[in-house]
Amino acid sequence: MVRWLPPPSGAFKLNFDGSCKCTSVAAGIILIDNNVKTSSPVPFNMGNTQVYMAEPLGLHKGIQEAIRLNIKGDNLLVINAVKGVWKIPWKLQNIINDIKLLLQQFHSFHIQHIFREANRATDWIANVGHLIVHPDVGFCWSWRVTLYTEEVMARIKQTANVGA
Repeated sequence: MVRWLPPPSGAFKLNFDGSCKCTSVAAGIILIDNNVKTSSPVPFNMGNTQVYMAEPLGLHKGIQEAIRLNIKGDNLLVINAVKGVWKIPWKLQNIINDIKLLLQQFHSFHIQHIFREANRATDWIANVGHLIVHPDVGFCWSWRVTLYTEEVMARIKQTANVGA
């Protein structure tokens, strides 16, 4: 049974995901408290970069947004590289090492892999990143999505009820 679960009391959960469509690479994050109130779903359009950079950059930006973390993502490579379980692929070394440095600033965090089915809302917000077009701003331009909060919450609640 795959389902989304809220973070423990007093903590926030950071979900992250990446997306690739044709030549556009995007990512998205959602910060959620234990009362299931979303805090700033944020999509990022990374332009014409490599697809493997989408998820670690999404996690990196999400960490910058958070205070106490319960991190969940559907990319096992990124999760296990950050945890030190797997060797970091050389193309991701700089961003993964920077993520590890950022995580040292927090009192506590928990990072774990989840299945894609439990990460649907974040996948949706990552795909919104493809809609961001701004010719004067390059790499990793982000945009706060206050208009999508109700849609994100509906998707989170739908995922939470999967298998119930």
